[in-house]
Amino acid sequence: MPEQSRDEMNLSTLMQDFLEQLDRINRQFPGSRLLVDLARDSGVEMARKMGTRVKRLRVRLEKADSRRHDLQARLADLLHELSTSTAMLPVVAGQPSLEAEPLVGRFRHLRDEAYPSMARALRDQLGQGSRRALMRSLAEEILYRAGPIIAEHRLRHSHRPWNEEGEHGFLAELRQHVAGKVNSALSRTTGLKTTPAIGRHLDALIGSSLEILASLMTATPQARLVVPAPGTPLDPEAHLVRGAAGVGKSSVVRAVLFPGLMVLQTPTRIIEPALVLVASRAAPKADAE
Repeated sequence: MPEQSRDEMNLSTLMQDFLEQLDRINRQFPGSRLLVDLARDSGVEMARKMGTRVKRLRVRLEKADSRRHDLQARLADLLHELSTSTAMLPVVAGQPSLEAEPLVGRFRHLRDEAYPSMARALRDQLGQGSRRALMRSLAEEILYRAGPIIAEHRLRHSHRPWNEEGEHGFLAELRQHVAGKVNSALSRTTGLKTTPAIGRHLDALIGSSLEILASLMTATPQARLVVPAPGTPLDPEAHLVRGAAGVGKSSVVRAVLFPGLMVLQTPTRIIEPALVLVASRAAPKADAE
């Protein structure tokens, strides 16, 4: 039941109880009729004022809630852009900055072996569905979800000295958060209930993904995920098409199977293209004569 209906029902119920009590007093004490009428008028007027105030407060609450959602959406968009753009993240005092090249090799392992292996295991467990769709879902729930959170954490703690215990604690909390989101997404979209074996496989994948992603974002040089939005014109340097049939000049990105990777050098360099599915962009209709 909507909140507004509950408020109105509660107020109506309280008012009805109030009037019934006044009627009972009036029947038991006929001489108090005038006082009962005055009390009834005062109660009705008070209820009217309260109802008006509740409506005004509800409007203010709805506006504040709308502003909160807008700010949350803007923050989420900003953090997503930060985790996939060429903006540099701060490296705090004492924070180790690993060389990017070994991390890139581990990223390739995630793309070529770890995520396909997890998708196959889930497909075998389900007995149906597409491995590509499962791999895409895993990348979205793990890498895309974690990237903005890592970027926010780096910014929020840029004024504090780095310490290993704090970093491990952050990654452990993020690991639990992402695991919950992955399990919820799998349950919602496929009805899958993870077994202990699947759970261990997922936990290992999430842990290695977060470690690699967090290190890449502050490596030397820093690296970012390449996640083209649906409808982005196909770029041979940044996008690698899976199932290249039908690719043409009008092709656009339909979906991202796995993100690519770019290194923030001068100039920025795409070292691993995003694996994408494509669609043909509809040709614009000719203007009516």
